[in-house]
Formats: sequence, C-alpha cells, structure tokens
Amino acid sequence: MITQVKIYADDNTSEYATDLIRCEKVISEDDKGNETEHQDLIDKYDFHSSKELIQYVSDRLSIDPSICKIISYKILVNAISGFDRIFLNNTTSSLKSFLNIHKKVKGWIITSDYCIKDKNKKNRIACFTIIPYIAPLDMIINTIKRLAPKDIKKTRKISNEFINFLRSGVVYNVCINLQKFNAVISSQGEAENHLNDIISMYRSFIRSTEKNTVYFEGVIRDVKMLKEEIKKKSFNQKLLNHILFISFMAAYLARTIVQETDAETLSWFPDRDDITDSYNKLACNLFHAQCYTLCNYSDLDISNKTIGIGLQTDNDLWFDPLIRIPDYIAGSFADWDYKTNEVSDKHLPMIESFAADNPFLAVFEYGLEKDAENDSDDNCKVYFTKNHLKIIKIQKKQSH
Repeated sequence: MITQVKIYADDNTSEYATDLIRCEKVISEDDKGNETEHQDLIDKYDFHSSKELIQYVSDRLSIDPSICKIISYKILVNAISGFDRIFLNNTTSSLKSFLNIHKKVKGWIITSDYCIKDKNKKNRIACFTIIPYIAPLDMIINTIKRLAPKDIKKTRKISNEFINFLRSGVVYNVCINLQKFNAVISSQGEAENHLNDIISMYRSFIRSTEKNTVYFEGVIRDVKMLKEEIKKKSFNQKLLNHILFISFMAAYLARTIVQETDAETLSWFPDRDDITDSYNKLACNLFHAQCYTLCNYSDLDISNKTIGIGLQTDNDLWFDPLIRIPDYIAGSFADWDYKTNEVSDKHLPMIESFAADNPFLAVFEYGLEKDAENDSDDNCKVYFTKNHLKIIKIQKKQSH
C-alpha cells in the first residue's frame, strides 16, 4: 500500500511563466519503505498550480492527495542528504548525540565567525557554534565575558577555564576548513545560472506552499538585483561563493536542530562582516528562505516556531560575547598547520586541550568535487557533491 508520494517539480520553467509547474519525477513509498519510480506519470505539459499537479498524480495512482508532496527545489535536495550522511548518519560525528542530550531545550542559538581573509594563516576557517538555552541568555553571555573577555586577536593567553567550558557539553562546534574550497561558481555565466536556480527554487516554493509569498518575492527581487551586480568588473565572485556556502550551512544546522529537538525559537547570530552585510544582507535572506525550504523538504512543521537572525551595529554589540566562541576556534584552527602539527604558542591550548578528543567538536575539510560515478550537470548546481567533506580526526599525542 502506498503511504507517501514525492512529486519532483521542474525548477527550470520560464522566468516569465511564474504560474506554471511541470512534473519531472514521481516516487512512491509503501508501508515497508520500498520506493517505486513512476516513469509513466512524467508529463511534459505544464500545470497551473501545485494542487492541479497533485490531483493529476493522485488520480493516476488512485490515492489520497494528502499523502502527496511536491519537491520543487532540487538545488538543495542533494545537499541535504549529503550533509545528513556526515552529521547525522556518521559514527564519527556526535552532533546527533549532543542534540539528543538537549532535546527538551526550547531555545537555541547558532553563532558563527570566520577567518578566511588572512593570507598569513595556514587555513581558511568557518566555525559555527550551537548554543542551547540551558540557562538564561544573559547568564550565558556573562559567563563567556568572564572566561574570554576579549577577542582572540586581543588575547595573549587563553584560559584553561574557558577551554573546560567549551569541552563541558554546553555548546557544540562545527569547524570547517575552506583552504581547498573550490568555488560553487567560477565565472559570470555560472553565477548567473546559479542565481537563476535560486530564483526558480523560491518561485517553486511559493507555488508549492502558498505561504510567506511576500517575503520570498522580496528575496527574489534581491537576487535579481545581484544578477545585475555580477555583470560589473568589480564584482567579488569569491565573496558570493562564501555567502552561498555560509548561509546554507547555517540554515542546514538550524533545520537539524528543529528536526532533532523540541526547539521553539532559534536564531542565527553571525559575526558582522561583508559575508552577512553585502548585497542588501543577502546571506541573511538566504538563511531565512533556506530554513523554510529545508524544513518543508524534511516534513517539519515550523508554523509555530520562531526562526530569526541577530544583527549588530557599532552602537549595539550585545551578543558579541556569543561570537567569541567561534572567534577563538576559527582563529586557532586558521593558525594550525595540521600537516606539520605546528601552531603558535598562544593557540596551542585550543588545539591540544580543546580540540583533541573533543566529543562536542566536528572538524571537516571542505572541497567541491564532481561525482565520478555520476558526472552530470546537476552535480555542479548543488553546493557540494560526493566527496565534499573530509573528516579530520584530532587525537592527543601518545606519551612514550
């Protein structure tokens, strides 16, 4: 008996035919988890609404329309499954265990900081810190201020008390080395195609859910403006690549928290820099939009949840201490040459005492590679493909 049907809608309909949708693939699942692809249901004709498409499929399969679901944002589908393999279905990753420990916590924060511009550093690092509200937020902020009163650049010595705090299980850190980061886009043409994919994805999402239409149309307008920016000689292609990756990574972690816990409120607090401020705060808009998209794809009801983003100004740095955790980690990992195992004296405690054998830290190396088993254009449209992340195992040196 069929229990679920996924209808994959074509994301590449005409830019001007925003009211049309086309069926690309139909997969049903029975009560034993077996999947069947229905090639006979692939229709080359356009439907005027997602409801019309669902009715067509349900009539052909003689099923209740309520068990049909439109998947109209394939640009993210492979990315979700790929990250899930690393973060949730991998025995070397403890993120799922951490979220299970704090499953009943209602409030969550993701903070992030990056050390990717300093040419004198060994690595380019992006760090994300997951903070559950196991205590009132002001108490968490004051604790960090006491243990790490200054940013890593202004700190001479990292305290053991702060390291113990980071290892205690009250926070979880995801550290990604972008040193081998291959661009999502490497030319103006690729940039335009990728932005068209994003526009198409959100148009499809509007058709599928018929919710948050005004918001998503605003995101589409911003992306259209960016399409004009990329035509300029001064366009910063590397910055756009970082915006695409960082915003997706934050959205993916947010979706995972919603999926694995009883979270009711969740916010992303990124460091202030050109990644979050550029192009009318495109990264922030993409974070919001991708949260809705990823949660909808994962069958998560977020209608009663609050998902937000924290922004600071020079006159209001109230959550700056929360950024200090990824700041210390990103700075230390950027300094560490893990091939020769050399690191400056200041950062040594973060590598030896914090990172080594830490069950609340995931360290990865990011590299965009084409999947040798499936060398199709689709693999170039997603944010990463098969061999996207290499897990780095950090262990303490054995004493002799």
